[in-house]
Amino acid sequence: MKFKTHLIYIVLIIAAVFIGRLWQPATESSPRVVTQPASHTIQTVQPQSSRLNTASSNLLDAESVVESLQLQNAQLRAQLNELNDQLMELEDNNLSLAADLQESKQSSSDSPFPERYSTPINIDTIDERLEAEEVDTSWAFDMETHVNDFLVLSEDLENLFINDVQCRATFCVVDFGVYDSEEGFDTMEFHQSLSQYEGFNFSDYDYVTMLDTSDGTARWILQKRDGH
Repeated sequence: MKFKTHLIYIVLIIAAVFIGRLWQPATESSPRVVTQPASHTIQTVQPQSSRLNTASSNLLDAESVVESLQLQNAQLRAQLNELNDQLMELEDNNLSLAADLQESKQSSSDSPFPERYSTPINIDTIDERLEAEEVDTSWAFDMETHVNDFLVLSEDLENLFINDVQCRATFCVVDFGVYDSEEGFDTMEFHQSLSQYEGFNFSDYDYVTMLDTSDGTARWILQKRDGH
C-alpha cells in the first residue's frame, strides 16, 4: 500500500513539473528578435550655382592649358625655323668648300704632291728656284745638320728617313721616305715634334709640308723669313 502511495506521489510531481513548463510565457521560449533602426543614407544635393562655378573653373583651367600649349608650339616653331636657317647656311658653306677643294685639286693635278697648305712659299716655282738660286754654303750646311739631328732625336718619327736634303741661300727642300708605307707620313705627329724639338727653333722659319698620298712620302720646304 505504501509503495503505491509513493508511486502516485512521484507521478503527481512529474505531472506538475510538466504542466508548469507548458504554462511558461511564449516570450521566454521563443528567440529574441532584435530589430535595428534602418540606416538612412543622406545625399547632399549640390546647389546649382556651386555646380556652375565648378564647371566654369574647369573651363578656365582647360583654356589656360590650351594657351600654354599654343605658346610652347610657337616657341618650338621659332626654334625649328632657326635650325633650318642654320642648316641652310651650313649647306651653303659646304658647297663653297667643295667648290674650293675641287678648284684646288684641279690646279694641283700636275704636282706629285697634291696635298697643300696655305703658306707664303710659292710651291709651284720651287723646282725653278732650286736650279736658279745659289748655295750659301755655311747656312746650307747648318740647316742640313739641324734637319738630320731633328729626325734622329725625335722618337715619334722613327718611321721616317731622309731621302734628300737640298739647301740654297734662303730655303731648303727635304724629301722624306717611310719604312712602313701603311703607316705612312703622320703630318700631325711631324708638326708636333717640330714644336717640341729643343735643338733648333724651326718656328722662326716659314715651312710647308706636302704629302704624296700615293706612297705616303712627303716633301718639307723650309724658307727664311725677313730678317733671317
